Amino acid sequence: MSHPKSEVVLTDRQVYVSPQVRGCLNRQVDDDIVWYYGDRNYISFGTRVINNNYLVNKNGYGELVLIIKQISMGILGKYSCVNNKTKRKIKTVELKIIEKPSIVNHSNTTLMITEGSSVELWCEVESVIEYKIDWFLHNDRLDLPVGINGSRLTIVNITRHCSAIYRCFVTNAKGNNSVDFDVTVIRKNPFI
Repeated sequence: MSHPKSEVVLTDRQVYVSPQVRGCLNRQVDDDIVWYYGDRNYISFGTRVINNNYLVNKNGYGELVLIIKQISMGILGKYSCVNNKTKRKIKTVELKIIEKPSIVNHSNTTLMITEGSSVELWCEVESVIEYKIDWFLHNDRLDLPVGINGSRLTIVNITRHCSAIYRCFVTNAKGNNSVDFDVTVIRKNPFI
């Protein structure tokens, strides 16, 4: 069984997926080669397709190339090219769509913190491709390595001057996303 190879695609584009076996397919009957989606959803037998969102053509090397006409969330996942007689997988690919990063979870966005204590702001990010997180204070990027650990910003021994809007700003090649945290520092009770 072959391991899946990830292929990242942009929406509204055609995708060409071809088995990487030069010459091998020339000696086989086309109908012996099938493309399927997931575990059991057949797309084609040879060049005959079952679903209109796909085409299967033979290229100059004799390979049966799967063409996905319209990319949408519903067609994401694993595609396999299989010799139907031997049940041997020739190639498996996993399609993922590039989207701007998502902030899927974060700390409370409105915080009241007692002066002198510490606070940790965090945002959990999901992205198919590499992303970068920056933290902002009053719309200025924080360039301090101390206390910044990727998706977490830690403020220790907080003072009233730290009352502000902090922003977790995440970017990738497709776009950006952010979440704001309104931090209010309250005076420490001198009688405690």
